[in-house]
Amino acid sequence: MKTIFNIIVIVGLTLGAVFLYGSFKKSELSNTEKIENGESEIIGERGNIYTRNIVEDWNDYKNTEYGFLIQYPQDWEVQESLKPQNPKALHEIDLHQKEYEMARAYITIQIFDNPEEESVSIWWDKWLGEEDQKEADCQAEYKGEAPCLFLRGLVEDEKDSTLYDLPVKTVQLFQFDSSKECNYISHGGYVYGICYDGVNPNDPNFEVNREITSKMFSSFVFNSLLKEEETIISNNSGDKGFEQDVPGNWQSVDDSKNLMVLKEEGTLENIYDGKKVDSGTWFIDGYKLKTMVGGEEYVYTVVFAGRERLELSYLPRGNTLHFVRINE
Repeated sequence: MKTIFNIIVIVGLTLGAVFLYGSFKKSELSNTEKIENGESEIIGERGNIYTRNIVEDWNDYKNTEYGFLIQYPQDWEVQESLKPQNPKALHEIDLHQKEYEMARAYITIQIFDNPEEESVSIWWDKWLGEEDQKEADCQAEYKGEAPCLFLRGLVEDEKDSTLYDLPVKTVQLFQFDSSKECNYISHGGYVYGICYDGVNPNDPNFEVNREITSKMFSSFVFNSLLKEEETIISNNSGDKGFEQDVPGNWQSVDDSKNLMVLKEEGTLENIYDGKKVDSGTWFIDGYKLKTMVGGEEYVYTVVFAGRERLELSYLPRGNTLHFVRINE
């Protein structure tokens, strides 16, 4: 019989139950000087418009490789792990307090590969299944002589919500003398896990720190949803050469049933509620988008054109039409 010197708790390494600091490299930081709060406009994945609250005396951390931005207080710092503590993760970023008493407030962002772009619910269920198999292997090896504790056994609660139209899986995880809250979001071929203290009785400033980490999480956004992060094709400032970027499937923000398809060869289709209602041709003349449909010409001014967003002004009616690019 195997001798056990102490009680052995085998925790799945993929969870990283004890937060360790490994070798890190400093990230480049961008500072702001204003102290008041502000807002920015976000266009969600389905074209819905959201307001993102920002704290203007906080710093911005923008990751261009994985395409996201998050804010953090000036007395915090950012470190990128050379080797993620969670072996399932591709990359890991740690934001934490520089100075603290007894317990350090933190947010950890882990990026997981999701090449099939599975929904976060499917991805989460598969991860649980992988951990269940590890637990079964552990039980078979130790034959009950050591408790085997893996991911499913650490889940205290889970719920579903959304962030800018994207589904979010929020999970409360047992941490022995505290709990950790992780929010998982699937986007662009990756799953992002944003984790921070759920409950921590060891932190005398927990309530204050929890408010900070909650505000930080609410500032998290993907770069593609930020208006200011889009590649501007046209803003009527004299830039030209954007014609090759205009073709695509453009869904109306004002009426989601309305789809305008601009094809590279210069033809167009207007589709409403899945049915083609008319077709014609289009071309760019300076900052004008000119279409010919049913023998009648329509002229629109290109107010803004970006990778994901298109705004056209139709002067006869005096209104601006808003579109977002979709893949079909």
